Amino acid sequence: MVFKQVKSCKSAILLALGIALNGCAPQEQATQLRFELQVPSGARIDMGFYLSSIELRGSDEQWRPLHLPVKQPVALIHLTDQATQQVVSGQLSAGGGDYRGLRFTVGVPEALNHANPLTAAFPLNDSGMFWSWQQGYKFLRIDATGDKKWALHVGSTGCQSPSAIRPPAAPCAQPNRMTITLPDYNPVSDQIAVDIRALAALVDKHASSSPERTSSLEPMNSPEPIDSPERISSPEPIDSPERISSPEPTNSPEPTNSPEPVDCSMHYAMQPICRAMLDTIGLDADTGECHTDCTSQQLFHRIY
Repeated sequence: MVFKQVKSCKSAILLALGIALNGCAPQEQATQLRFELQVPSGARIDMGFYLSSIELRGSDEQWRPLHLPVKQPVALIHLTDQATQQVVSGQLSAGGGDYRGLRFTVGVPEALNHANPLTAAFPLNDSGMFWSWQQGYKFLRIDATGDKKWALHVGSTGCQSPSAIRPPAAPCAQPNRMTITLPDYNPVSDQIAVDIRALAALVDKHASSSPERTSSLEPMNSPEPIDSPERISSPEPIDSPERISSPEPTNSPEPTNSPEPVDCSMHYAMQPICRAMLDTIGLDADTGECHTDCTSQQLFHRIY
């Protein structure tokens, strides 16, 4: 009987201690980040990107992590011109007061970047976002079709290993991870724009200035202008053998209607258009690091 009383008292003490500890435990609040794709009119877009190290700044100026409801500490955002919005949900410490400010990394952490995607948990099991064990994941993938075809796939480069199916023993030379900070972001009322219009504008500029597009204009600079009266009244038929065999036909539609697609995957520093694209998202094509903490990037901004 005495033993039962002691056991009962012990249980009561443990119960009371548990209630006290639960009462002191920090509470968390459900938080959502809302992403919205912004594209040029008529563009056909399919894009994805990984987010990691997501943090929000509390009223005490301390950054607190957003805990994701998945096994991996990353989120995968997939947006298209048909499905332009996606929400990332997580838990945030309720001790931060009114949160104002958001920062996150576009990329997969180095410790996970070269793991086996066949055994990885969601969302790292998406084969469309993976290059190889050597290169790792595509942190950002944009594929555009339609009037102009272009692609921007960003991941770590300069990764050294004996073969493509082996992970590197050391970090890649160009990490190419972007850390984005939106200092005034309010998780209660704001959204995050994923704005590719600046990238699309670069493609337009490249297409209009490329040799393929301008080759049909070269006869305009010849000593005998194409609209010269002598050319117009010339008895020489326009379809004469000499004109047909000209290496630069003036009426070829191919350069004008079929510009070469822009493909920026891995070798960013070798093409001016790809260097410009990386500049636009805040990255240095040579080093793989952010320009001035990626503050120059034009891909993400706050919608309020």
